[in-house]
Amino acid sequence: MHRNRGSTEQKLLDAVAELVVAGGFAGLGVNAVAKAAGVDKVLIYRYFGGLDGLLEAFVLERDYYANLDRHAEGLSLVRSREDLVVWARELMVGQYRALREDPVFREIVLWQVTTDSPVTQALAAERERRGTQLLERLRLLLGGEGPDLPAVTALLTGGAYYLALASERSAVFNGIDLRSDDGRHRIEAAIETVVSLVITATPGAFGSGRNNE
Repeated sequence: MHRNRGSTEQKLLDAVAELVVAGGFAGLGVNAVAKAAGVDKVLIYRYFGGLDGLLEAFVLERDYYANLDRHAEGLSLVRSREDLVVWARELMVGQYRALREDPVFREIVLWQVTTDSPVTQALAAERERRGTQLLERLRLLLGGEGPDLPAVTALLTGGAYYLALASERSAVFNGIDLRSDDGRHRIEAAIETVVSLVITATPGAFGSGRNNE
């Protein structure tokens, strides 16, 4: 194994981030990435199997929903409905903040919703797998019949995606200045309100600790 493999891989991933912020994913190629990283392009094939492998690794490092493990760990610590409200608020508001504050994440989302390729399909499938697992754990914790959690989550996620991307083109939406601190706080407060209403509206006793395992 190359003694500096870890360092070189990170240089390549950082180079992708630099190029994506500058011009998006369109036209991103092996030569451009290698040049930006200051390494031989053969290392992209050696370490990642090619550009597609590099892009998959990049997205799995930077995509908010591709890194759900830490949120799943937090769910394991939930012991009451109130704890769950706090956890869910942090998850959904954190998504909106990540979209708003991280230009790389915004480009990833834009790429995935506008491009149909084997790479974007594989990444979407992985995100769906992890998200579905987390939603199932949430359903087990709540128990009983209630609001459609997958549909509500999809609506909140789609709204966050749109508002974050729209703020790049237009500052105002429904009379809310998306670029102002006041506007961002209003959106976050609305997300928290919806999350709280959905969780508190779900009937049935809160799940026991065994559902957290």
